[in-house]
Amino acid sequence: MNPPEFQRTSFLGNLLKQASLFTLESFCQRMAMGLKAGVDVLKMLDSEAKVGSERHKQVAMNMKNQIRGGETLVGAMKQAGDYFPPMLLQMVSAGEISGGLDRLFAYMAAYYRDLRESRADFFRQLVNPMLQLVLALAVVSGIIYLQGFLASPQVSQEEKFDPLGFGLSGASGLAIFWFFVGGFLIVVGIVAIGIWKNAINCHRWLIPLILPVPIIGSVFANTALARMSMTLSMLLNAGADAVACVRQAFYSTGNEYYIQGEPKASECVQQGMSLAESFQASGVVPNEFVEGVSIGELSGNETESLERLATEYDRRAKVAMSQLCVAASTAIAIATSLLIIFLIIRMAMQYVAMLQSFM
Repeated sequence: MNPPEFQRTSFLGNLLKQASLFTLESFCQRMAMGLKAGVDVLKMLDSEAKVGSERHKQVAMNMKNQIRGGETLVGAMKQAGDYFPPMLLQMVSAGEISGGLDRLFAYMAAYYRDLRESRADFFRQLVNPMLQLVLALAVVSGIIYLQGFLASPQVSQEEKFDPLGFGLSGASGLAIFWFFVGGFLIVVGIVAIGIWKNAINCHRWLIPLILPVPIIGSVFANTALARMSMTLSMLLNAGADAVACVRQAFYSTGNEYYIQGEPKASECVQQGMSLAESFQASGVVPNEFVEGVSIGELSGNETESLERLATEYDRRAKVAMSQLCVAASTAIAIATSLLIIFLIIRMAMQYVAMLQSFM
């Protein structure tokens, strides 16, 4: 069950219309600084309407008009369609409930900055392995093309020397080779983006499979739990209703695997169970998180305990993301090396077979 105020947007809409990470980071940073200084939201949005892309300016102006007409900030952001990601909308909703929008925007600015830097670092580490892969494919392409160029037209197809053993030669063979390579890369890209954007609601069944996987599972889990800890801390500090605290904490993760545990946890809170017992009953929250909440409840310092948890989960997520970058670049380098080794062995076997046929 999804909160009624946040409808899912389409995968294509998210991909084409959503603000960039840099835009989201800058927007959150400016909002955090202005709100902390006591600047009115309408003045902040009026300032936003003068910076950034034309679409960002239009979105800010529309938000200003809607808030002036009585709409809440998160309601105005929702009216921007797919421009703001659902996770940011959830966090802003929690910030409005808690009265800590300045802290919320500062946290999200740091989140988008870290995410942007992690992605940049990820692609930087992929440059060398990808260049090796491109060179390997270029060598294969050259061999295929030269095979057709150098082969004599009087030689039958059976007598032609095929160094790769693929049966491809000349321009037509090169076109067939790149058709399959391009098709494979397109499929891999679509699958990767679809998983990242939660196409066809794949996180609900995919995340449980990914979580036990070293490094990759840590990125998903620690990022989600950091947001859950921060949201719960802000809401408890503001004295929000326990059911609202639990509900917003789960939805702030933006992760379908954790969100599915919200109904059970909310039901337990309504029955008078403690927060720690409710989170444990959800069946999706790790014992470490439950213990942190339990210690906070027993000591009466829930907000401080949860803030420490959020900081620790953030640290773990950054470490895991760095390890993921190294693992991905290493995997591509190994795959490229195996491809080159395979081609060398393949060519050697074809050459030996040709010599045997002559003998």
